[in-house]
Amino acid sequence: MTEIARSFFAIRLAQLRRRRKLHQGDVAELLGMPRSTYASYENGIREPNPATLVFLASRLGVSVDYLTGNSDFELPVESGVKYGILRQLRLVQEDDLQPYTPRMEQPPLVAETDRGPGYSPGS
Repeated sequence: MTEIARSFFAIRLAQLRRRRKLHQGDVAELLGMPRSTYASYENGIREPNPATLVFLASRLGVSVDYLTGNSDFELPVESGVKYGILRQLRLVQEDDLQPYTPRMEQPPLVAETDRGPGYSPGS
């Protein structure tokens, strides 16, 4: 992890913890690690290995990209995509969809003698 990513990681861990009004010990217990290990992550002294980083992100309900500063979007990608789609769907009204919705009163008329392209009558 680069120095910038490490500092983003430390800052974002602390922000997530404070936003949830938890102490370092509470989060460490939630993550199943010693408080000193969690505190060293939050203080930028240590950095987690990739597997631990993924574990931390999943347990905290955020993306790895968010924790490392590569994205400002907290939600994991799957959740973010679903959220974005749902948000857009709520903004779309029935009238907005009408130009894109084919309306067929009757099925198209197909002549009985039409056998498709390349067919010449009399063959």
